[in-house]
Amino acid sequence: MKNMKLILRAGIAAAGLIVAMPAFAQEADAAADAGADAASSGIEDIVVTARKRAESVQDVPVAITAMSGDQMVDRSVKDITDIAASTPSFFAQTSSADPAALLVSMRGQSATDALMTLDSPVGVYVDGVYLPRSIGLRAAMVDIERVEVLRGPQGTLFGKNTTGGAVSITTRQPDLLETGGFVSMILGERGKMEATGALNVPLVRDVLAVRAVVQYSGNNGYGRNLLGQRIGGDVTKTGRLNVAFAPSDRLRVNLSADYQRIKGDGIITRLSWLNPIGGAAPLPAPTNLLRATLAQQGLADTPANRATAYAFLQQALLGNGTGSFYDAPTTSPQSNEYEGYGVSGTIEYDVSDYLSVKSITANRWADRDSYVDFDGTPMVLFEPHYVTQSKVFSQELQLLSDPAERLSWILGGYYSKETGNEFTVSRTLPPILPTNPGISDGDVTNKSVAVFGQANYRVSDAVRVTAGLRWTEETKSLLTRNRNALGCNIPTSIRINGACEGYLSDTYSDWSYLVSLDWTPGSGTLFYARTSRGFKGGGQNLRGQASDPRTFNPFRPETVTDYEVGAKLDLFDRRLRMNLAGYHAIYEDIQRSTSIQPPVGSATTLITNAAKAKINGIEAEITAQPTDRLTLNVNSSYTDAGYSRFIDPILGDRSDERFPVPRWTLATNLTYELPTSLGDLKFIAGWNWRSATSLRPAALVQSSVTQKAYGLVDTRISLHVDAIDADVAVFAKNLFDKKYIVGAVDLDRTLGYNIVNVGTPRLIGVEFRKSFGSR
Repeated sequence: MKNMKLILRAGIAAAGLIVAMPAFAQEADAAADAGADAASSGIEDIVVTARKRAESVQDVPVAITAMSGDQMVDRSVKDITDIAASTPSFFAQTSSADPAALLVSMRGQSATDALMTLDSPVGVYVDGVYLPRSIGLRAAMVDIERVEVLRGPQGTLFGKNTTGGAVSITTRQPDLLETGGFVSMILGERGKMEATGALNVPLVRDVLAVRAVVQYSGNNGYGRNLLGQRIGGDVTKTGRLNVAFAPSDRLRVNLSADYQRIKGDGIITRLSWLNPIGGAAPLPAPTNLLRATLAQQGLADTPANRATAYAFLQQALLGNGTGSFYDAPTTSPQSNEYEGYGVSGTIEYDVSDYLSVKSITANRWADRDSYVDFDGTPMVLFEPHYVTQSKVFSQELQLLSDPAERLSWILGGYYSKETGNEFTVSRTLPPILPTNPGISDGDVTNKSVAVFGQANYRVSDAVRVTAGLRWTEETKSLLTRNRNALGCNIPTSIRINGACEGYLSDTYSDWSYLVSLDWTPGSGTLFYARTSRGFKGGGQNLRGQASDPRTFNPFRPETVTDYEVGAKLDLFDRRLRMNLAGYHAIYEDIQRSTSIQPPVGSATTLITNAAKAKINGIEAEITAQPTDRLTLNVNSSYTDAGYSRFIDPILGDRSDERFPVPRWTLATNLTYELPTSLGDLKFIAGWNWRSATSLRPAALVQSSVTQKAYGLVDTRISLHVDAIDADVAVFAKNLFDKKYIVGAVDLDRTLGYNIVNVGTPRLIGVEFRKSFGSR
């Protein structure tokens, strides 16, 4: 009820703002400086390339959120989670297996894990290059020109097919004319330090230039374990080199190389639930959990000692006695390390005044090593060690017509091949399980081939029709060598010549499409209706066990058919902007994660398919600029998602299960600029709110894995000193030090407990940024 009241109050406030806008607009001239040119004022446009053409975001008949590089600096945006916080229907959850990995959701469609065997419903692109894994995305957020978030199925314009949407990140490209760059330094609490430097150099004026950026970022962590060691900290080193070459008016070449290395203490894990000691199905008593605890303490397995062990584990629910939300009662040596690097080249050539061709070629490599405590107690109850090595090659070709023509079109082809190894060593309830350690070892190969096209036809000056089509074929292969202390952990039915190897391979193909109609009755007004269909490939279960052959069953692709209507309005002489969208999505063969306990061996997770779901949603982005100095942004979304039918072959009927996304989101951002004798003083305050969210919908005890509704407040005050062209700022992230969780693991139906991962505490810091030349 409180959440509904909050939303209603926000809606009333927004409505009041709309009603009051004429008065605000009339007062704008009086509020501005006497010499200001009021006729030229108003909300600025951001130029995007969402449809592979440079156009205003207000002219694109797609639900899209765009943020410029300057806005990212003003709002202290550092990674995808910050972008998601200000975007309707976009939710990012930290992976419990690796703090450098994210599980992203858009319009109710969620990633289930960061494994190579799983695709994400949300595609992330950097300079047109698709990133298949959501690990180490911070490198992509340094020295950015703009970010575009497109909601709804994508594929008729993008290299990779996705069902939820796409995030397109454009880095700053070299300036062929001027030397320039910037340096910045951030210092904050708990040893926070970030140093960044960028340099742009034209080597041959108008023809060849380079831009290099490097960044070091680190902190000391924000919690302690039982040994008194700090936890939750990390050090990130990032570098990128962009080269621009334009030997003629028709030919443009952009080359890029980037590198990132993250080394951290792992994610902070807390025990959030223990099954009752006398429990029964569906909440079994944690008998094996207590036996393992007693064995590690060197105590006999008696009823009295089990009660003592249960009380000992209950203490972990309260932390380590210090009362800090960020401390973890564990002695396990958690750690995470990631190294990723890549090279890419984009060639654009104008064949004629009407026709151009574009090629995007990329190679990427990644290695991660993550040791995780999945129990949050002083005992060793469930501790996996994840090691991943991967490489991916991708090639995209596009043929584009002149967008100024009545009929404009794009044809494209895409190919990618990802290969690597996923290796996990798990210790589960030692020393009572004779299968310890359990090893999941799989060589993964993912191939994707697609052709796509999209055409826009201008029926009249006010009406446009768009149609797109895509065909995709994907092959997912897995060579598994799963084993444990007792021997081979692969069913004999899939073994290769009796060896402890099994080979699984599946090929999936499907069509995607888009049809839209948009109408521009007047300047600053756009209405549109569209339908689109997206496809996300299936695959194999990596962590199968021989004692339950069903754990090796493949999972099918999922598809989404989306129907959307929307409006983009610039009102009151561009003092008010309203972008609205409503959609209905039919979601089929949904991939969902399940934790199970096989008859022999450790608890494991696998992917199954839900039959069908329907998702309805509303999204609103409102920007008001009552004066040239004051800007207010309000973004909100409502997501109503529910299964039509979900019969799990292992767990049974899950049709009433919740979706792992917030139903309501609300984000506000207020910016006020004040001229001073030194330079412009800028005040920024933002509030990002999410309704209650189940982070693990399959858990039996939902209260232990659900984050209640909460909001985070971020603020920033900056002064631009004109004399030295520099900015000095004081900022706060999570100003009121809200305690919240960002991830969870449900083991209540297997090992007898659940865990959660904590979000970051308040960070107060200062920043100095000096620009020179072309910045």
